Amino acid sequence: LLETAVELAGDPCLAIRLGQAVGIASYGAFGFALMSCANLRESILLLLRYGKVFFEPNWELHDHDGGLLLRLDQTLGTLTQQQLVTELCFSQLSFVGSSLYRGRLEGAELHFNFPKPPHSACYKSTLNAALKFDCEHSQLFLPAQVLDMPVRTANPSGYVVFHQQCEEMLQGLKSVEKTTAAVRQLLIQSSGDFVDIAQVAEILHVSERTLRRRLE
Repeated sequence: LLETAVELAGDPCLAIRLGQAVGIASYGAFGFALMSCANLRESILLLLRYGKVFFEPNWELHDHDGGLLLRLDQTLGTLTQQQLVTELCFSQLSFVGSSLYRGRLEGAELHFNFPKPPHSACYKSTLNAALKFDCEHSQLFLPAQVLDMPVRTANPSGYVVFHQQCEEMLQGLKSVEKTTAAVRQLLIQSSGDFVDIAQVAEILHVSERTLRRRLE
Protein backbone atom coordinates (compact mmCIF):
# COMPACT_ATOMS: atom_id res chain seq x y z
CA LEU A 1 0.00 0.00 0.00
CA LEU A 2 2.76 2.43 0.95
CA GLU A 3 4.79 1.59 -2.14
CA THR A 4 1.78 2.16 -4.40
CA ALA A 5 0.97 5.46 -2.67
CA VAL A 6 4.51 6.70 -3.32
CA GLU A 7 4.26 5.70 -6.99
CA LEU A 8 0.85 7.35 -7.47
CA ALA A 9 1.92 10.53 -5.68
CA GLY A 10 5.23 10.69 -7.52
CA ASP A 11 6.75 11.75 -4.20
CA PRO A 12 9.76 9.73 -2.96
CA CYS A 13 9.55 11.58 0.38
CA LEU A 14 5.94 10.56 1.02
CA ALA A 15 6.74 8.01 3.77
CA ILE A 16 8.81 10.62 5.63
CA ARG A 17 6.03 13.20 5.28
CA LEU A 18 3.44 10.71 6.57
CA GLY A 19 5.58 10.08 9.64
CA GLN A 20 5.38 13.79 10.45
CA ALA A 21 1.60 13.85 10.12
CA VAL A 22 0.59 11.69 13.09
CA GLY A 23 0.70 13.41 16.47
CA ILE A 24 1.57 11.62 19.69
CA ALA A 25 -2.00 11.96 21.00
CA SER A 26 -3.16 9.74 18.11
CA TYR A 27 -1.74 6.78 20.05
CA GLY A 28 -4.26 7.30 22.85
CA ALA A 29 -3.23 5.95 26.24
CA PHE A 30 0.18 4.94 24.90
CA GLY A 31 0.85 8.44 23.62
CA PHE A 32 -0.21 10.03 26.90
CA ALA A 33 1.94 7.54 28.81
CA LEU A 34 4.95 8.62 26.72
CA MET A 35 4.13 12.25 27.43
CA SER A 36 4.04 11.59 31.17
CA CYS A 37 7.42 9.78 31.33
CA ALA A 38 10.16 11.35 33.45
CA ASN A 39 12.99 11.10 30.92
CA LEU A 40 14.18 9.66 27.61
CA ARG A 41 15.30 6.36 29.16
CA GLU A 42 11.88 5.77 30.72
CA SER A 43 10.06 6.57 27.47
CA ILE A 44 12.24 4.08 25.55
CA LEU A 45 11.44 1.31 28.03
CA LEU A 46 7.75 2.17 27.70
CA LEU A 47 8.03 1.98 23.91
CA LEU A 48 9.63 -1.46 24.08
CA ARG A 49 7.04 -2.89 26.45
CA TYR A 50 3.83 -1.46 25.04
CA GLY A 51 4.62 -0.35 21.50
CA LYS A 52 3.72 -3.76 20.11
CA VAL A 53 0.10 -3.20 21.18
CA PHE A 54 -0.23 -0.11 19.01
CA PHE A 55 1.90 -0.50 15.90
CA GLU A 56 4.19 -2.70 13.84
CA PRO A 57 7.05 -3.38 13.32
CA ASN A 58 8.66 -3.80 16.70
CA TRP A 59 11.78 -2.20 18.19
CA GLU A 60 14.75 -3.86 19.89
CA LEU A 61 17.13 -2.35 22.45
CA HIS A 62 20.88 -2.97 22.56
CA ASP A 63 23.66 -1.53 24.71
CA HIS A 64 26.39 0.20 22.72
CA ASP A 65 29.35 2.33 23.68
CA GLY A 66 27.81 3.40 26.97
CA GLY A 67 24.59 4.40 25.24
CA LEU A 68 21.68 2.58 23.65
CA LEU A 69 20.74 1.38 20.17
CA LEU A 70 17.04 1.43 19.35
CA ARG A 71 16.90 -0.99 16.42
CA LEU A 72 14.01 -1.43 14.02
CA ASP A 73 12.99 -5.07 13.56
CA GLN A 74 11.88 -4.82 9.93
CA THR A 75 12.43 -7.76 7.57
CA LEU A 76 9.14 -8.20 5.71
CA GLY A 77 8.59 -7.20 2.10
CA THR A 78 10.95 -6.25 -0.71
CA LEU A 79 13.99 -4.05 -0.12
CA THR A 80 12.07 -1.06 -1.49
CA GLN A 81 9.14 -1.74 0.84
CA GLN A 82 11.47 -2.19 3.81
CA GLN A 83 13.09 1.16 3.06
CA LEU A 84 9.70 2.90 2.90
CA VAL A 85 8.57 1.39 6.20
CA THR A 86 11.91 2.34 7.75
CA GLU A 87 11.50 5.93 6.55
CA LEU A 88 7.98 6.04 7.97
CA CYS A 89 8.97 4.58 11.34
CA PHE A 90 11.99 6.80 11.92
CA SER A 91 10.15 9.88 10.75
CA GLN A 92 7.38 9.10 13.21
CA LEU A 93 9.91 8.40 15.98
CA SER A 94 11.59 11.75 15.28
CA PHE A 95 8.26 13.59 15.25
CA VAL A 96 7.13 12.01 18.53
CA GLY A 97 10.54 12.75 20.05
CA SER A 98 10.35 16.40 19.07
CA SER A 99 7.09 16.72 21.02
CA LEU A 100 8.69 15.21 24.13
CA TYR A 101 12.13 16.81 24.27
CA ARG A 102 13.35 20.36 23.78
CA GLY A 103 16.13 20.83 21.27
CA ARG A 104 18.40 18.40 19.47
CA LEU A 105 19.60 15.19 21.11
CA GLU A 106 23.34 15.86 21.00
CA GLY A 107 25.31 12.88 19.74
CA ALA A 108 22.26 10.99 18.47
CA GLU A 109 22.78 9.14 15.19
CA LEU A 110 20.39 7.48 12.75
CA HIS A 111 21.80 4.45 10.91
CA PHE A 112 20.14 3.03 7.81
CA ASN A 113 20.81 -0.39 6.28
CA PHE A 114 20.48 0.86 2.70
CA PRO A 115 22.47 3.24 0.44
CA LYS A 116 22.01 6.99 0.60
CA PRO A 117 18.85 7.65 -1.48
CA PRO A 118 18.48 10.44 -4.07
CA HIS A 119 15.99 12.19 -1.75
CA SER A 120 18.37 12.21 1.23
CA ALA A 121 17.91 15.98 1.58
CA CYS A 122 14.44 15.20 2.92
CA TYR A 123 16.03 13.03 5.60
CA LYS A 124 18.38 15.84 6.61
CA SER A 125 15.65 18.46 6.87
CA THR A 126 13.21 16.23 8.78
CA LEU A 127 15.09 13.79 11.02
CA ASN A 128 16.68 15.41 14.06
CA ALA A 129 19.95 13.43 14.19
CA ALA A 130 23.19 12.78 12.32
CA LEU A 131 22.67 10.36 9.41
CA LYS A 132 24.66 7.31 8.31
CA PHE A 133 23.83 5.00 5.39
CA ASP A 134 24.99 1.53 4.28
CA CYS A 135 24.99 0.33 7.89
CA GLU A 136 24.36 -3.21 9.08
CA HIS A 137 21.09 -2.25 10.81
CA SER A 138 18.53 0.52 10.77
CA GLN A 139 18.67 1.98 14.25
CA LEU A 140 18.88 5.07 16.43
CA PHE A 141 21.97 5.49 18.58
CA LEU A 142 21.48 7.49 21.77
CA PRO A 143 24.61 8.38 23.78
CA ALA A 144 24.57 7.99 27.56
CA GLN A 145 24.50 11.74 28.21
CA VAL A 146 21.04 12.22 26.66
CA LEU A 147 19.25 9.27 28.31
CA ASP A 148 18.37 11.29 31.40
CA MET A 149 17.02 14.21 29.37
CA PRO A 150 13.67 15.14 30.97
CA VAL A 151 10.40 14.90 29.07
CA ARG A 152 8.94 18.40 29.00
CA THR A 153 5.41 17.11 29.76
CA ALA A 154 6.51 14.75 32.57
CA ASN A 155 3.71 13.93 34.99
CA PRO A 156 4.32 11.23 37.66
CA SER A 157 0.64 10.93 38.57
CA GLY A 158 -0.46 10.71 34.96
CA TYR A 159 2.26 8.16 34.26
CA VAL A 160 0.77 5.76 36.81
CA VAL A 161 -2.70 6.05 35.27
CA PHE A 162 -1.69 5.71 31.61
CA HIS A 163 0.89 3.02 32.39
CA GLN A 164 -1.89 0.94 33.94
CA GLN A 165 -4.10 1.44 30.89
CA CYS A 166 -1.26 0.29 28.62
CA GLU A 167 -0.71 -2.75 30.84
CA GLU A 168 -4.39 -3.67 30.59
CA MET A 169 -4.22 -3.43 26.80
CA LEU A 170 -1.08 -5.55 26.73
CA GLN A 171 -2.76 -8.18 28.87
CA GLY A 172 -5.75 -8.04 26.54
CA LEU A 173 -3.42 -8.87 23.67
CA LYS A 174 -2.41 -12.00 25.55
CA SER A 175 -5.91 -13.04 26.53
CA VAL A 176 -7.60 -16.21 25.35
CA GLU A 177 -10.10 -14.22 23.28
CA LYS A 178 -7.37 -12.50 21.31
CA THR A 179 -5.01 -15.45 20.87
CA THR A 180 -6.54 -16.80 17.66
CA ALA A 181 -6.62 -13.36 16.03
CA ALA A 182 -3.04 -12.64 17.11
CA VAL A 183 -1.73 -15.95 15.73
CA ARG A 184 -3.62 -15.47 12.47
CA GLN A 185 -2.11 -11.99 12.10
CA LEU A 186 1.40 -13.33 12.68
CA LEU A 187 0.91 -16.03 10.06
CA ILE A 188 -0.43 -13.53 7.52
CA GLN A 189 2.53 -11.23 8.13
CA SER A 190 5.04 -14.05 7.76
CA SER A 191 4.71 -13.93 3.94
CA GLY A 192 4.69 -17.72 3.60
CA ASP A 193 7.73 -18.26 5.82
CA PHE A 194 5.50 -19.52 8.62
CA VAL A 195 6.68 -19.12 12.20
CA ASP A 196 6.40 -22.22 14.40
CA ILE A 197 4.54 -22.40 17.69
CA ALA A 198 7.66 -21.70 19.77
CA GLN A 199 8.31 -18.50 17.80
CA VAL A 200 4.67 -17.43 18.09
CA ALA A 201 4.75 -18.00 21.85
CA GLU A 202 7.90 -15.89 22.15
CA ILE A 203 6.41 -13.04 20.12
CA LEU A 204 3.22 -13.07 22.22
CA HIS A 205 5.26 -13.30 25.46
CA VAL A 206 3.57 -16.48 26.72
CA SER A 207 4.89 -19.97 27.27
CA GLU A 208 4.42 -22.54 24.53
CA ARG A 209 2.34 -24.61 26.96
CA THR A 210 0.01 -21.66 27.62
CA LEU A 211 -0.32 -20.92 23.92
CA ARG A 212 -1.21 -24.55 23.14
CA ARG A 213 -3.82 -24.52 25.91
CA ARG A 214 -5.41 -21.33 24.58
CA LEU A 215 -5.45 -22.60 21.01
CA GLU A 216 -7.10 -25.80 22.13
